Amino acid sequence: MFLIKTDRLQALVLYTLWGRIELEEMRSFDAELYGVLESLQGRNIRINADLRGLKPVAPQVAEILRRRQEHARECGTTKIAEVVDSEVLALQLKRIARESGSDHITRRFPSDIAARAWILDDNAP
Repeated sequence: MFLIKTDRLQALVLYTLWGRIELEEMRSFDAELYGVLESLQGRNIRINADLRGLKPVAPQVAEILRRRQEHARECGTTKIAEVVDSEVLALQLKRIARESGSDHITRRFPSDIAARAWILDDNAP
């Protein structure tokens, strides 16, 4: 399951993925996120991804995440905060970020509070 919210004033994208994500559902998520990123293109986009409860993903789903992170960077994303509660998923996300070229703008957090503080702090690296 997924949910995407956007704060257009701050160019902040908040999304949540949880449970087992099947390929068709991931394609729907991908299409919606693509549209959001395109609408914010050229701005200082920040993404806060709540992935607590998400199960490790299949290779096809991981590839969609990789492509969308790459696209997010091209649209102007400067920070990606990922809230995770699984070490296995964190390792998978680390690999996806590295392969997409987004590893230098991505941080993982155990809580939403820490992620939100980092994502909104313009002085935090």
